[in-house]
Amino acid sequence: MARGQTLAETPDGGRIRAENAGRDEPPPDRGEGTLEEPRRGIAARPRQVLAALAAHLPAPVRTRLGGFTRWRIALLAGILLLMLLWSGAAATSTSIYSATVLVTESSHGIADPNALFDFGDLPPTAGITHKLTLKNDGKLDTYMMIMVFGDIRDFLDINDAFFNLKPGQEREIDMKVTVPSTAQPGKRYNGRVVVTRLPWWAP
Repeated sequence: MARGQTLAETPDGGRIRAENAGRDEPPPDRGEGTLEEPRRGIAARPRQVLAALAAHLPAPVRTRLGGFTRWRIALLAGILLLMLLWSGAAATSTSIYSATVLVTESSHGIADPNALFDFGDLPPTAGITHKLTLKNDGKLDTYMMIMVFGDIRDFLDINDAFFNLKPGQEREIDMKVTVPSTAQPGKRYNGRVVVTRLPWWAP
């Protein structure tokens, strides 16, 4: 018998000669471990993640998401990126001012001239107005938002808190504090005046 040949039994009890039965041969190539499969696996991961997330959404939402094409998803991602950049620009264009007023029984006090929103000492039902000047020094239309936070919020009235300024335009805003009759004498009411400038393009 030639070297490397063995006899193997058949199902009916006979024997046949098996060539090279004793050699260690590599298993047949079934296409596993090729470069194409990892590429397909990497590309399939985002789809698997999206499919897993979509499984938790209501059926009408899943139906709408199924109709999204690649260019629509790319457009949506671009819009979200622009919104993030716009929000970052707004965060860097925000000014915060301290606002304060001391409630007295009957007398008026002088406000600090170096503090824009120090309304001094005021008795109940008394009021005082400070002016805030805002100007757009940029090249784009700028939307202005003025918001008040803190204890002084209910005392402060703004004649125009949301408006648009064109490049080079300037506006003077009245900021009036009126102390309500229910205010506690001897108590200081504080807060923050937040001015946010949002640059945007307008035709």
